[in-house]
Amino acid sequence: MMSMTRIILILTVAALLIIPTSAGEQSSRDHRLKGRIVRALAVEPGNPSHVLVGQKADKAGSGLVFKSLDGTRNWRTQNGNAPLSANATDVQAVAAVSPDLLLAGTWKHGLYASRNGGRKFDRLAGFPGSDIRDLQVVGGKIFAATPRHGILVSTDHAKSWTSIGPNQEFFWSVNIIDDAVYASSLDSGVYRRQNGSWEKIFDKDKASAFAATAHRRAVAGDNGLYIAEHGPWRQTLRGEKFADVVMPDNDTILAGTWGDGLHIIPLSQIVGKRTALIDAVVRNDTAAAAQLLNDGADPDGYDGNRNTPLIFAARDGQLKVAKLLIDAGASPGWVDGEQATPLILAAFRDHIDMVRLLLSLKVDRQQRDKWGRSAQDYAIRRGKADPIYRLLQEQ
Repeated sequence: MMSMTRIILILTVAALLIIPTSAGEQSSRDHRLKGRIVRALAVEPGNPSHVLVGQKADKAGSGLVFKSLDGTRNWRTQNGNAPLSANATDVQAVAAVSPDLLLAGTWKHGLYASRNGGRKFDRLAGFPGSDIRDLQVVGGKIFAATPRHGILVSTDHAKSWTSIGPNQEFFWSVNIIDDAVYASSLDSGVYRRQNGSWEKIFDKDKASAFAATAHRRAVAGDNGLYIAEHGPWRQTLRGEKFADVVMPDNDTILAGTWGDGLHIIPLSQIVGKRTALIDAVVRNDTAAAAQLLNDGADPDGYDGNRNTPLIFAARDGQLKVAKLLIDAGASPGWVDGEQATPLILAAFRDHIDMVRLLLSLKVDRQQRDKWGRSAQDYAIRRGKADPIYRLLQEQ
């Protein structure tokens, strides 16, 4: 799901209008754009083959914006083949709000907007600050990560901006998922804003970038890549200094580095070997799951962390596929490698229909995960009036 993601490449550009990607880079499956810094990228809404890129380089006036119309094989310089500013060296944030409205944030030279699809960019005088580290577009709102001004949001197509704090943090990235705003700080980790207040959720390393999906989190750190699903953070790819991370789908993680290009990492390399049935459940592909079960797939076949297909279905609230798995013999009370059960995950993720289904199967509601928490403990975090908490209280 590549909506508003970031991957900006140092493109070594002569004064060319069209910049092709080399055959070697295009054919590589695991590591691309070697020797380049990977910073940020955006995909045009509804058209994944149209990709917007900003350039970081060393010379004044090298702050260029590029667009690919063929899924990153060739790049065309925007803004009439001119830099956004005569002194700009780094376009470190881009956003495609619509096919016509494009944004580009620079280091020290402000925020620029094109309202004609990239043919001409103009600086937005109303933006508070000259350093923009990231831009994201979600549900008609534009979010910007900045130093000193924290996270800013615009609801009127970049005409005006409002700070949603914390104002003293130097933010490098912003991401929005499930009505929560996530912001990463190179100095102090990752914060989450939900229900009007901010809390720190990651402080194990410097956080150049943060990415989130409905059920997974990733941090690009100075000492490796960090992944969290429904448990604690786990460090992987140690020794690499990451600049960016995105999760375009449920099977792949893209991680950009400070000078060693773009890594394309199969999720199985991070979380352990997965079965085809688990992959179908993660995609919420009920038809594929049904076919695999009909072909004899083990409904309790688990990955390297003892996660079964039902564990993922419960976590993601996929009621239809959960019923399919249970009818095929999946264990509703399965305990995974972190001692979590489908009930614990459903309660944690606030999936009340899934909780009802599992309770109807008389699963152990007292089971505690490796952190000592039961389903009821997670539900009560939302208050004693929470419907799942009240349901779990019933005998």
